[in-house]
Amino acid sequence: DQIVFQVTPPGSSGSGLNPQLNAITINDMGQTVISTNVSGFSSARFFTETNSELYSSYIRNSTTTGTSYGMYGEASGSGAAIAYGVTGSASNAATNYALAGFASSTAGSEAYGIYTNAAGAGANWAAYFGGGNVFVQNKMRVGGSSVAAINYPLEISASNYGLHQTDGTAQMATYVGSGGIYGGSIGTITAHPFFIFTNSGGARMTVLATGEVG
Repeated sequence: DQIVFQVTPPGSSGSGLNPQLNAITINDMGQTVISTNVSGFSSARFFTETNSELYSSYIRNSTTTGTSYGMYGEASGSGAAIAYGVTGSASNAATNYALAGFASSTAGSEAYGIYTNAAGAGANWAAYFGGGNVFVQNKMRVGGSSVAAINYPLEISASNYGLHQTDGTAQMATYVGSGGIYGGSIGTITAHPFFIFTNSGGARMTVLATGEVG
């Protein structure tokens, strides 16, 4: 059994009414479909579809105090293999965004297009990109304050080691701090030599792990 709300589009001048269309359908499982184009139910509890409007769903929260959420998603279950609080897909357009966000605010405050947090697991990833490239149009900072101005394309705001690269055996890194004379350093952090090269060629200068330079 199901509950159906129907609409009748207007007919053309001098003709009869057009056939009725199902606008909202609720089945006996509580699944709800808002669409005039869907004949059956999907795997969703709430399903909307359009082929003419800009948004299939539009949710607004106009709260003026505290924290407000336009949409909140939660997924949990001890028996689930994977749980997604929010997921999306996009295809068949010239440019496709599976997930897009925009934030704006006034001067002196902060705006986050996307804000994520992960905790409580053995490995916690606030953002994990499983495939494809990552593009940052402006500047990026690792560590430090989120409100301080960013002056360089990539900033690492921390003492101790910063940039790190390894092939699984040899490791090199940058370092800022007082591991000897206070200052900035770059070199290997394993027992391997450090090379300086130019013009994509071989080593022009070599610093052995024991400190000899040649």
